[in-house]
Amino acid sequence: MVCPAPGPCHTQGTCDTGTGQCSNPVATDGTICNDGNACTTGEACSGGTCTGGTATNCNDGNACTDDTCNPSSGCVHTAISCNDGNACTDDTCDPSSGCVHTTISCDDRLDCTTDACTASGGCTHTIGATNCVIGGTCYAAGDPKPGDQCQQCTPATSQTDWSPVVCSDPIQSCTGGTCQ
Repeated sequence: MVCPAPGPCHTQGTCDTGTGQCSNPVATDGTICNDGNACTTGEACSGGTCTGGTATNCNDGNACTDDTCNPSSGCVHTAISCNDGNACTDDTCDPSSGCVHTTISCDDRLDCTTDACTASGGCTHTIGATNCVIGGTCYAAGDPKPGDQCQQCTPATSQTDWSPVVCSDPIQSCTGGTCQ
């Protein structure tokens, strides 16, 4: 009667009919085996035991991944985060060189604003003290609303919306673009 091999570093044995025991012959040293660890390669039998080979090289050559090995499943390539926490950079990853942090432009193309960037808050566009930005256009203090002379840029009242024209005589009101 033939007995199955009890492991990768043993060969089929024979059954002693008198005792019911199987012989467990050891495989020849150097016989290729698998130790069940996906993170090793080149395992070989030595004295009946499958000895680990060399560590699996999981480097995928991509600087945008963190390369590790899971003994049960093998190589794992996890995308790295290039977020530097700085709102003033556009964070990307180049597979050859790794993280790239490109300074963003905060220019709103308006002459009446001062554009800046802070790492924690991002772009800011500070309107000049004597200006309004209404509908994406700069207006100087006192500039009338196009098509409505009774509305004007009044930075002290609002820098982002039109303000009614205030007549110097409190009894008068603006009508047709003039105080009456």
